[in-house]
Amino acid sequence: MIEAAPQKPVTEDKNLSHRVQQVEEHYRLTSRFIPESNATAINPMDLPVTQAILKWVGTGRKVLDLGCHWGDITALIRDQGNDVTGMDLPECSAIARARHGIHVINHDLNEAIPMGDSTFDVVVVSSVLDDIPDDLSFLKECRRILIPGGSIIVNVPNEVSWYRRVMCLLGKESRDYNGPTSYHTLNRYTLRGIKALLTKAGFRVVRQAKGPKRYSGLPGRYWIERVLPITFATDLVLEAVKTTDA
Repeated sequence: MIEAAPQKPVTEDKNLSHRVQQVEEHYRLTSRFIPESNATAINPMDLPVTQAILKWVGTGRKVLDLGCHWGDITALIRDQGNDVTGMDLPECSAIARARHGIHVINHDLNEAIPMGDSTFDVVVVSSVLDDIPDDLSFLKECRRILIPGGSIIVNVPNEVSWYRRVMCLLGKESRDYNGPTSYHTLNRYTLRGIKALLTKAGFRVVRQAKGPKRYSGLPGRYWIERVLPITFATDLVLEAVKTTDA
C-alpha cells in the first residue's frame, strides 16, 4: 500500500484572501450593470474567443458552462444545438435565467462541482480559471465530470502580452484592482504555464487559439509575431481532452 504524502500545514495568505473578496465583490457589483436588452451582449473585442469556443464545442453535445456569468456564451452554445447547463454565483445565475431562459445552477466554483462522474461531453471555462484560488483542484474536478475522451475549453488572460510586458518593465500593474467593477485576477498564465497546468490535471491539449489581437496594424507586426507568436494576444484559448491515465 502506498502511503499518502504528509500534508503541509495550511497558512493563511492574506493577499489571496483579499483578492478572493475582490472577485466576489466584482460579481455583486457588475450584476447591477447588465444591459436592459435580452439579446446576447458579446463585446466585439471578445469575438475571437467566443468564435473559437463555439467552433470547438460543435453541436449535439452535453455541455457545462462553468462561471457562465450573464449567460451570453451559454445561450449561443444552446442555440447551435447543444444541451447546455450554466453554473455561477446566484447574482449572475438569476440574470442568465431572466435574459436567456437557460438552465443555470447556483454554485460557488471554489467548492466541489455538484455533478456526477462522467456526466458531460464538454466543459467550458471562459474567463474563470484566473479567479479560482486552487486552479489545479478545480481542473481535476472538471476532469472528473467529463466522459472518457471529453474535452475542456479554457480561456485565460495572456500574461506575456506586449502590454503586460511593458507595464511590468515600468514596475506597474496591468490591472486596476481598486475600481468598483475593476478587472480582477488571482492567477496569471503564460501559454506554457496553462498547458503544463492542464497536463498536470489529466488533460492533453489538442488545439489553441489567441485573441483578441490588439494593435494588429502595428508596423513590423508580422516579423514581431514570427519571433513572439502570442505577443499581441491578450487572451489564450485552449481545448484539452481528458486522458485515460491521471
